[in-house]
Amino acid sequence: MFSYTSLHNSHAPIIPNRIHLWKEFVKLQEKGLAKSIGVSNYGVHHLEEIFANSNVVPAVNQIELHPWLHRQELVDYCKYAVYQKLKLKLKKNKK
Repeated sequence: MFSYTSLHNSHAPIIPNRIHLWKEFVKLQEKGLAKSIGVSNYGVHHLEEIFANSNVVPAVNQIELHPWLHRQELVDYCKYAVYQKLKLKLKKNKK
């Protein structure tokens, strides 16, 4: 029997109340029932919605990438946004 999941992931941003779902994921992580929480197929606007409503950064954003689908804007945003969120978190922890 397992006491936690390694990664709890939302596989589509099409559900109507993504923020409520994300907050429930955060609660699972806080209770130790999920080591990591993440999303799949979230675009820039979906991620911005999470960042505006939560201090918890998704551990992953599983997206489709291949030579015929580059999604460079999303990749660049993920690199930048996650870096900025983690930088702020580190500053808060130093206080």
